Amino acid sequence: MKVVILGAGRRGCALAEYLIGENADVVMIDNDMRKIEKVKDKIDCIAIFGNGNDMTVLTDAGVEDADFFVALTDRDEVNLISCAIVGSEFGIRNTVSCVKNIAYTSKGGLKNNLFGIGFIVNPEEEAASNICNAIERGLYSSIITFEGSDLALYNIEVDDLSALKGKTLMEIRRDADESFIIASILRNGKAMVPSGQTAIRANDMVSIVVGEGDANKIFRKLGFSRPRPKRIVFQGLNQISDYILSSLSPDTRKNIVLIDKDKTVCEEFSRKYNNNIVLNANLMNDDIIEEENLADYDLFVALEDSDELNTIIAHFAKKKGIRHSIALCKREDGSALKALDIDLVISATESTVVSLYKLFQTQSNISSVHTIFGGEIEVDEIMITENSAVRGKRLKDIDVRQKAIVAGVRKSDESSFIPNGSYLLEAGDTLLVLISSNRKKEIKNSFTA
Repeated sequence: MKVVILGAGRRGCALAEYLIGENADVVMIDNDMRKIEKVKDKIDCIAIFGNGNDMTVLTDAGVEDADFFVALTDRDEVNLISCAIVGSEFGIRNTVSCVKNIAYTSKGGLKNNLFGIGFIVNPEEEAASNICNAIERGLYSSIITFEGSDLALYNIEVDDLSALKGKTLMEIRRDADESFIIASILRNGKAMVPSGQTAIRANDMVSIVVGEGDANKIFRKLGFSRPRPKRIVFQGLNQISDYILSSLSPDTRKNIVLIDKDKTVCEEFSRKYNNNIVLNANLMNDDIIEEENLADYDLFVALEDSDELNTIIAHFAKKKGIRHSIALCKREDGSALKALDIDLVISATESTVVSLYKLFQTQSNISSVHTIFGGEIEVDEIMITENSAVRGKRLKDIDVRQKAIVAGVRKSDESSFIPNGSYLLEAGDTLLVLISSNRKKEIKNSFTA
């Protein structure tokens, strides 16, 4: 597979590295020579200096024989026009455009296949969806759900009071009344796929796969429970705020206080969401927390256009008494903010890259892919076919120890469960597999060959 990527920023480079790891041929284009030189130094691909709407540059990049063209610059119009040119002039059907403006992609906006664009991905919409997910399911460091299944993956930090501390995975599975599995661990910045003898330590970040209906009950027993926030504050009213509000259930939405320093914006949101309290204020400069009794609220969500401001006010809100906080991070990957006292950093960049991973994985029998722990662990949904080498084998007979864990199975009738080692793999099964990124080729080949 050959992929041409326009835009050598954080998103483009992350996608290029992923595709190269999947044996794709990648060509990158950017009109910033510093980015091109950085790509040449760090990524094993062809890097070309130039503009994505320049026919000569596109020809030099070999667009005419590309399987995909992906436009990921910071300018929506450049991405849209470049995809249109590639679609019309080179006949490439698989074009992907990154579009940041939610107005383009919301109801009534641009549609896939318009102007030769095969697929549109919106960083802000992806991030907004993740914020909705956190509000509806609870403030865990991240939650991954799987289509057609009630299984979900939660990343949770172990503290000194957790019932898991000091126990091995074998002891945890033996003593558990309910079905769940610890599928990966982040310890001192390094991710691992554990074995049955691995003991859980304080400050470990563990990935727990569990049925969503059982999650709260299990997490309460383990000392992890974070109930869904009921009373919420948003600061920063914009397209992302609007998308989140319109996506939440009415019962959740009615308990959200909306804050913005722009009076006109407040009036607009007040008309649209007339059941909500809308305050024309600035959390940092006004005594709004005391005046409106916001200190005992459950959650503060920082949605301003500035990553730096979101970091500051999310931290400030917790210092003032609001129990939890979320900061939206539009331009960076958010990793630098996770050391602060902020419960959840939602990165538009990371959300977009995950969405792009999924798109490319649909070209195989690996139907979906996520990454966690900075990309050190990959989470795949792999379908077992009649020709799969592992069909008819029991899980315990497949040697993937400390390289991967099969954490869930979805049957063809869409029932799903967490298997034990005696489970016999059948054609039509879709496996939820967590894989160490440095072993992903080996593991994927063992399941799909």
